[in-house]
Amino acid sequence: MIRHLIFVVTITLLSCKKDSQTSEKAQHIDTLSNTSQKPIENSKQFEFTVATEKDFIEAKAKFKDKLTQDTISFPKINGEIKLPIEGKKPTQLSFRDTLLNTEDENIREYKYEGQFKQIDHYVVSGTFWEHYEIYLINKNTGKYTLLWNDPALSPSNQFIANLSLPFGLEGAPIGIQIWRINKTNNTSNFSISKHIEINPIDWAPTDFVWESDKVILLKVAKVDTFLNSIGIPHKNDYYYLKLSF
Repeated sequence: MIRHLIFVVTITLLSCKKDSQTSEKAQHIDTLSNTSQKPIENSKQFEFTVATEKDFIEAKAKFKDKLTQDTISFPKINGEIKLPIEGKKPTQLSFRDTLLNTEDENIREYKYEGQFKQIDHYVVSGTFWEHYEIYLINKNTGKYTLLWNDPALSPSNQFIANLSLPFGLEGAPIGIQIWRINKTNNTSNFSISKHIEINPIDWAPTDFVWESDKVILLKVAKVDTFLNSIGIPHKNDYYYLKLSF
């Protein structure tokens, strides 16, 4: 089960991981060394530069998570979460747990995490046998965007970002996704489209924070350090990058 496999890392897994990271949507980048002092432009759409732990800590202190955790508003009843959809034809969206407390590979469990009121989207998580994912659900249409992991809304509500799952799951991507928030003709309705997806080859992110609306600070470690430390790098193995786009 996913809870038992997050930190299981093998050499075979590493080779599978690299093979799985080739896709048309993904933008692969070269390593930015933690000893580099010069900005390295990786794409016309974004660039990485070196950041510091101090930068990261200060940004964390200033950042305000905009997720409204109103979980008691939509409680799970008999293993089912029902979310109202407020479109032209009001309805409900249902998420039902299956095969809990078993070792069945078809097990699935859902949790209502809250909502981003600024963009009228619910956030629901799904936990499966060897997988975890996030559903960002439009409250007006019921349409959802599938994310790798927990999202954070940018300071002026223009973008959403999320990391990949913790390094170690076979076949799971490594990197960061950034999504653009688009206003539709109806000013109370928003759509979401992928802006950038970055899949680094030899480092993996473990945490991130918005520094400004188009700048993200990342806490990362080399893939090799995950392998050499049984999935948990030592404190000195981490370094920090600034992603500007």
